[in-house]
Amino acid sequence: MKILFIASFYKPEGNAFASRATGMAEIWAQAGHEVTIIAPTPKLPEGKVYPGYQNKWKHCEMINGVQIIRRKAYIAPESSSFKKILSHVVFMFQAFFTALWLPKQDITITSSPPFFPAWLDVPLKLLKKSIYIVEFRDAWVDGFATIGLKVPKLVPKILFWMEKNMLRRADHIVALGLGYKNTLIEKNVPAEKISIIMNGVDNQLFYPRPKDPDFLKKYSLENKFVCSYIGTLGFYCGLFPLIPDAAKKLKAIGRDDIVLMVVGDGKIRQDLQDRIAAEHLDNVRITGLLPKTQIPLAITCSDVSLVHLRNDKVIELVMPSKIFESSAMERPILIGVQGFAGQFVAEADAGIAMIPESADSLVEKVIYLADHPEKRKEFGQNARVNIAEKHSRYSKAMDYLQLMDRLLSAQKGQGKSQAES
Repeated sequence: MKILFIASFYKPEGNAFASRATGMAEIWAQAGHEVTIIAPTPKLPEGKVYPGYQNKWKHCEMINGVQIIRRKAYIAPESSSFKKILSHVVFMFQAFFTALWLPKQDITITSSPPFFPAWLDVPLKLLKKSIYIVEFRDAWVDGFATIGLKVPKLVPKILFWMEKNMLRRADHIVALGLGYKNTLIEKNVPAEKISIIMNGVDNQLFYPRPKDPDFLKKYSLENKFVCSYIGTLGFYCGLFPLIPDAAKKLKAIGRDDIVLMVVGDGKIRQDLQDRIAAEHLDNVRITGLLPKTQIPLAITCSDVSLVHLRNDKVIELVMPSKIFESSAMERPILIGVQGFAGQFVAEADAGIAMIPESADSLVEKVIYLADHPEKRKEFGQNARVNIAEKHSRYSKAMDYLQLMDRLLSAQKGQGKSQAES
C-alpha cells in the first residue's frame, strides 16, 4: 500500500501531532507499506529551526523506513496568531504542489488542525485519484469563531464553508474520540463515514521506572512532592495565572513540600516566568522545552500529572495525548479538562478531577494526593491497566491499517462492478 501523509509537524518535533504522525508512519513502514510524509522544516516552538536542519526549499530524508519530503517553512513567532496561521497557509500551497507531482498514492491522509493543510483533500481529490482520509483532531473552526480574534465577519463564514467542503469531499474521517465523532454527526457527516482511532502510547518509551536522580538534582526536586504539567504553553492550556496563583496559596499555608513543575514552551511561558520571579515563587519549576526522550524522565520524577485546559466549551471535545503517556508510567492524573477527557479518566479510575482554571481547586486536589500515597498508587495502577494497556500506539496503527485496507478493497470492488456493468 502506498500511503501519503501531509503532516504539518513531524519528528524531531515532539508535540502531539508530530508524535502521532511519526509513530503511525513508522509502524506502517515496518509493516511493509510505502509511506511518504510531506512536512515543513522542523521548528521549535519559539520559531527556530531544529539543530541539524536548514530551512531549504526542499530536503528529502529517510527516517526509520519513512520517506520524508521537507519544504521550506515560513517561521512565525509563537506570539503572533495571524503569522502562525499564515505559516500553515504557506505550507498548504507547498504541500499541494509537492503532492501533485508525486506518483499515484493509494491513500492520502491530512489532519486538522492545522486546518489549512488538511483542506488539501478538496483540490487534490479533484486532480488525483486516491482515497482521502481527513483526521479530525480538534474542532478548530468552531474554536476560531469563539476566541475573539479581530477579523472581518466574512472570515469565519469562509472557514465554515471550507470545513463543510472538506468533510463532504473526504472519503473517510478519522476522529480522535467519541466527542469529535458526535460533533461531526452534528455537522451532518454520516456516522458510517467516521471511524474513531484515538491516540496511543509508545510503550517502548513510556513505561514504569524509578525516579531519575540526575533529573531530580538538576531541577532541585529531591524530597519534594511534584505535580507536573507537560505540554505546549499556548492559549488553551489555561496555566496563567493558575500556576502562580496556586503556588502562592501553597506557600501561604506552609506546604513547601509541594512543587509545581511546568515542562514545555509557548506564548505564555514568559508571563509565567515574570510572575514567578516577581513574587519569588520558589515552589515552581519551569524547565522549558525538553527533548522527547527526556519526557519520560519528567513524568517518572513527578508524583502526579496535571492535565489541564481552559474552561471552554470547545475544549470539552479534546482528548490530550499526555493522558496516555502518564498512564503508561503509572502516574495518577489530576484532570482539569471537562467533557470527554474528564469522563475518560473518571471511568478508568485513573485520578481525580479539579475545576479548570481554579487555583483553589488545584491546591485542594494536589494536597489530597500528596497526603494519600495509597490512593496515588491505586490511581496510577488503574491508569496503566485501564488506559495505557488498552491504547498502545502499535494497536492504533494496526487499526488504522485495517481501515485503509477496507477502504482500498471497497474502492477496487466498486471499480470492478462498474467495469462489469
